[in-house]
Amino acid sequence: SSTDPAELDIAFQAWRATSTRPDSSKTPKEQIYAWVREHYPETSKEAQQRIAIICNWAPRGGRPSR
Repeated sequence: SSTDPAELDIAFQAWRATSTRPDSSKTPKEQIYAWVREHYPETSKEAQQRIAIICNWAPRGGRPSR
């Protein structure tokens, strides 16, 4: 469920892993989604969305300029 503390734990792990080694070729959301899919493939799409919203360090969006 959305109140499950395990989801918050996954979000923290995803944020820590992706924000400390950001990939400039992907948006923060893309990086977070990829990390969650790789490490917690059983996570629902809805949970992935919630996690990406919580973890996004660039909430205004947009792909980074090159």
